Amino acid sequence: LSDDEWTQLITPGTQLNERWKSQVDVIAWFLKQLKYAGVPVLWRPYHEMNGGWFWWGKNSCTPEEYKALWIFTVEYLRDTKGVHNFLYSYSPSNSGVNNSTDYLNRYPGDDYVDMLGTDDYGNIYNANQEFNFLKNLKIAINLANERGKIAALTETGYEKIPDADWFSSRIVGPIMNDEITRQLAYFLVWRNGRPDHYYAPYPGHSAAPDLIKIHEDPFMQFEDGLIDMYGSPEISISKQLEDLELTADSEELIQIDLDEYFSGADSYQIAYQSDNSLIDLTLNNNLLTIASTSNFGDGLYRISAHST
Repeated sequence: LSDDEWTQLITPGTQLNERWKSQVDVIAWFLKQLKYAGVPVLWRPYHEMNGGWFWWGKNSCTPEEYKALWIFTVEYLRDTKGVHNFLYSYSPSNSGVNNSTDYLNRYPGDDYVDMLGTDDYGNIYNANQEFNFLKNLKIAINLANERGKIAALTETGYEKIPDADWFSSRIVGPIMNDEITRQLAYFLVWRNGRPDHYYAPYPGHSAAPDLIKIHEDPFMQFEDGLIDMYGSPEISISKQLEDLELTADSEELIQIDLDEYFSGADSYQIAYQSDNSLIDLTLNNNLLTIASTSNFGDGLYRISAHST
């Protein structure tokens, strides 16, 4: 982007800003579907901003322009679109980060960030790079501790993993052997894109036994061992309404005031279960309307409301 385009991008009401908002609208729509499904999201917008390989990188915008873009995105999603199932991760590349000043060069502020990460591909290939690998992690961890944030190794990997013990010798081992770096919440490797471009081992790969060994370590947590976070009462409150006997030829209109069942909820998500077909559900001002139509058959319908 040119300097003029950057100015337009972060200036409300300009053509480029409106176009950008329309793209963010698509993200907001998708994220709201995940919210209703009870899925929280870790998001690294505009990551590796201290490198020169993205349009938001150091060769394309000033630190102040970058911060303005980040803040605009957060405020638009959070305040205008009502998206709150995000944890925002600020994740510079390891390149050129020698201290906390370098790390925070494009940091938009504590009010707009939940996680502090680092993306490191340059220091993970052999033992001679271990000092710099751990140093970069410690910068992120120490800053996260000072600010009450979560710290993570937000992206790393060794393409095709040529070393069978790479996970334990270059990533997990060094991290676990240091009292500061073992505070990391997680590490993430890049994608498995195609047979000649992958970063996690497949069954039969020489590095698979090493990753299985890490999986069995009691200090490590994988997805198959997570608690039922999405069903926690702190995240979602649900209550089953009374079972409703409906018949195909019924003309009655059933209305239920959900505030009789919930208190202090801002909005509701409605779902129903039945062995039969569809019924019409309309929700307006917390009033649930169930309309009898020819689209449903006889049966017992179970209506559930989830406050959000």
